[in-house]
Amino acid sequence: EHMTMPGTPLPFSPKEVRLIREMLSTSGEIPVCLLCEGKLHVSELAERSGEPGRVWRVDCVACRRTAIVTEGGGDRRVESSEQ
Repeated sequence: EHMTMPGTPLPFSPKEVRLIREMLSTSGEIPVCLLCEGKLHVSELAERSGEPGRVWRVDCVACRRTAIVTEGGGDRRVESSEQ
């Protein structure tokens, strides 16, 4: 089992990120966490050169899951600075 420091964000899986992207792209509602059903905090990031469409940072405060989700794919996991 992978051990993390207390308070360290955990990444959503690629499948979870795809489902979150679909929710963000198709409805105006803030999605709920697929793991704990907590409310997700969604913030739109500034446009980045070369990124297709909008880019969101998605965080679940309840279970500490997080991801960078792009409207056109090319998602990235948010990595801990503890390496």
